[in-house]
Amino acid sequence: MISAIPNDCPPVLRQFLEQQITRLENDIEIANQLSVRTALPTKPIKGKIYYFDNTILPTITVSGYWGYKGANTWVLLG
Repeated sequence: MISAIPNDCPPVLRQFLEQQITRLENDIEIANQLSVRTALPTKPIKGKIYYFDNTILPTITVSGYWGYKGANTWVLLG
């Protein structure tokens, strides 16, 4: 677990920060489990992140993380 919370932190703030850190760790774990794709999904899910290791023109122009916004709209995330 990531731990950078000062010892003198008020208990309510400490609880909040620990919850947020746990959420971030879970999100990182999920992001590390993305399958590498070489083709567009047949039914992409709006709001989902995909990792493509090659270009799929004209939609996926570079390899990397892409988010699906719906209506056949993809956004490069990095």
